Amino acid sequence: MIRLRLYIWKIRKQARLTRRWCAHRLRAVLWQIKRRVLRNREEPYQRAALAPLLHTPINSYSLSTAEIARFQQQGMISPLPLCSAEDMSLIRRYVRDFTLTAECPVPGYPHTKWRHINDAVIYHLGTHAAILDRVSQLLGDNILLWQSNLFDKPPGADEIPWHQDRLFLELEEGTNVSAWIALDDVDTGNACVQVIPGSHHQIIAPANPDARYGSPRTAFGRMADPEQIDATTAVNIELRAGEFMLFDQYLLHRSGRNSSNRQRLGLALRYTTPEARVSHQLEGYHCLLVRGKDTARKNRIGLSPVSLIQRMP
Repeated sequence: MIRLRLYIWKIRKQARLTRRWCAHRLRAVLWQIKRRVLRNREEPYQRAALAPLLHTPINSYSLSTAEIARFQQQGMISPLPLCSAEDMSLIRRYVRDFTLTAECPVPGYPHTKWRHINDAVIYHLGTHAAILDRVSQLLGDNILLWQSNLFDKPPGADEIPWHQDRLFLELEEGTNVSAWIALDDVDTGNACVQVIPGSHHQIIAPANPDARYGSPRTAFGRMADPEQIDATTAVNIELRAGEFMLFDQYLLHRSGRNSSNRQRLGLALRYTTPEARVSHQLEGYHCLLVRGKDTARKNRIGLSPVSLIQRMP
């Protein structure tokens, strides 16, 4: 009797494993079919996403004297308009279906990183006059776009603790201004970015300088020492889809766990001047000169991903 029960248990276990394997394979096959269908439709989707980004007049956006003063005092400016929510819905659809499913241009890195190098939509977001006109008032006439990161926080995604970007950016000397673009509506419910205005005037040492990865509770390892942070003045940066903020490289910021049932997709773009040198020299990586001239020649400057754009009428 015992042997019979054990035999039946083994059969049931094998059946569960078989069903699980079949379900996994079915999902994989369906995903491959979906990818092939989407790839056949990529160009019209990309055209629709690029339409509101192309042909924006240069020097049509500017920061007021008060906004520049606020950036110097508080380390950030928000919210700033880039495009309408309707236009951003077209961009978001393309990014979710194609950008987030394509490979990173730098081998071995996640598909969310450095996509301005090989994705025309991300490139045109990063070179939009609404951003560059304002960044040029903070950095000067010569600007390099040297990094981009897509931050996709689905429901239940982990928190990102307090940190200052400059302490782990791959820059030697120089300065950095970041733009954070909301592709979805972001608020406290789906983990908008929080900042501590004025915190860029002080360097906060990381809690563990050698940490590169997070814990089961956090998705980020190089967090600032919480004992040195006064978060009582923190503010939530709530943005509508199509808005963005600019912030200083030393500004303390974080985002909580996405406790809502909504997606939260954002794009962070990092700008510097030719006088700064990007410390890593990775295969497939290069900076993009997006304004002015390369006056220092310290970095590898590459071409923009405009092959499809050149075919557009």
